[in-house]
Amino acid sequence: MNSLRNLLQLVALLLLCCLAALAQSAGSGTKRFNKDGVSFKYPARWSFSDSSNQEAQKLLLESGNSEASIMLITHRDRVLAEKWAQAREDVAFSYVAITAKQYEESGGNPELSPGSLNIGSARAEGMIIRAKVLDEPHTTEIYWALINERLVVLMFGGPDKDRRGAVSAWRTVRNSIQFAGQKPATKPRRNRRRK
Repeated sequence: MNSLRNLLQLVALLLLCCLAALAQSAGSGTKRFNKDGVSFKYPARWSFSDSSNQEAQKLLLESGNSEASIMLITHRDRVLAEKWAQAREDVAFSYVAITAKQYEESGGNPELSPGSLNIGSARAEGMIIRAKVLDEPHTTEIYWALINERLVVLMFGGPDKDRRGAVSAWRTVRNSIQFAGQKPATKPRRNRRRK
């Protein structure tokens, strides 16, 4: 009876140690980016680079052990709703064209299909590009949305075998993206005369 109690206590102790280790790694398993009104979580083991300029924030995340990558591009110029269709055609569609051309130049025959998902809490439309490069299937997903009057483009690409291992990172990034709200412009006060 004593040995059974000791065994149960040992199992309980091991279980607590495992739970504590899991809780610690879950808390330290992500980093947070927060700059210029854009924030999101990403896996701590992924490399991060910021090549932003005056036109756009350009943020690249790459898996250290694969060729999977996630890119977020947030254009700085404000886009009014009535100009959205033109901005989407000029900018977002150009990312699709460039990516398809890169696959063609690598010997792939890209196939495009429409897609949609959420970027943070905003619904985004997009294009999924599939091609075989050196007999290996590759996929790049490109999504765009107008969020707080900013054109946002989010991409997830790489060989399919690497992308499968990066799906949780993709979910973490896109589900945690937040954009600071635009503050309303203050209206100038009119001087009123009292009668």
